[in-house]
Formats: sequence, C-alpha cells, structure tokens
Amino acid sequence: MNKMMIAAASLVALAGCASEQVVSDERAGATVRAALALQYAPAPRGAPVPGMDGVAAKASIDRYEKAAQAPAPVPNVLTIGVGSGAAQR
Repeated sequence: MNKMMIAAASLVALAGCASEQVVSDERAGATVRAALALQYAPAPRGAPVPGMDGVAAKASIDRYEKAAQAPAPVPNVLTIGVGSGAAQR
C-alpha cells in the first residue's frame, strides 16, 4: 500500500512538470520573411545596377582596410584640455 501511494504521488508530481505541446501559429515568422522580401530588388536584365562602380568600390574597400591596419594615434593623457580653446577662469 505504501509503494502504491509513492507511485501515485510520483506520477502526480511528474504530471505537474509536463508541459503542453506548443502549438505554433502558421503566421510565425511572417514579419521576418516580409522584411527579407523587401530587401530584394531584382534589376531588369541589362540595366545598370544602382550604386558604386567597381573602381570606386575597390578604392573604398582599400581605404577601409588601410584605416583598420593603422589605428588612430592615442593622444597623451597629460595634454587633455591644453589648447582646446576652453575659456580660462
């Protein structure tokens, strides 16, 4: 009888931990799919693609990579506020 009570209590406790199966909405993700569709703009066949030409794009990428290789110099901490045009008191 004691084992039967423990088994019944265990089943009740386990049933309390069980969760219902999540029913997903068929519209789930529709907003993301709509946003992705708005980002796609096919160009007509033979039409020039709006934006940069290849030479300008290559120059832009080269400048970007060059700037990443040599970061801007860090100013000396002791010169903060000197010569900044701040009014003297």
